[in-house]
Amino acid sequence: MECRKVEKTKKCKRCNQILPIDNFEVATRDGYRRGECRTCGCIIEFIKRKPGRTEDDYWKLKDEVKEKEKLFNEGKKKCTCCGEIKLLTEFNKSGSKGYRPVCRVCSKAQFKEWHTQNNPEIRIRSRKQTHNKRTPEQQEKYLAEKAYKEELHSLQK
Repeated sequence: MECRKVEKTKKCKRCNQILPIDNFEVATRDGYRRGECRTCGCIIEFIKRKPGRTEDDYWKLKDEVKEKEKLFNEGKKKCTCCGEIKLLTEFNKSGSKGYRPVCRVCSKAQFKEWHTQNNPEIRIRSRKQTHNKRTPEQQEKYLAEKAYKEELHSLQK
């Protein structure tokens, strides 16, 4: 007779699946295992982190991660700004994770928008333009006074 090693199994209290004992985390020093499997434990933690999440949200997130990995293996990535799937060469590199989440086209557009809002010279120029707006009558009066002052100045020379 052959002796085969029998793998221990346990039933998850949450999903009621019978799984190998290794799918359950060790809970105590004595080697006792938790009542729910690792997957159910992850779902519980996912829901705890942000109230209002559901188990469906967890599985959607898992599917998104799988899709991202599949695209990355193909040399592609989805831009978080425009939502288009592009080649990795169309993304700028990032030090920590490899590539930025926004493609170069969107990144350039975002920078232009930020630059116009935060560049001090542009802000001062636009502030002056909005501050010195004149009505047509005021503009006419201003130009007449300016011409008169210039004429007086030229006569004094």
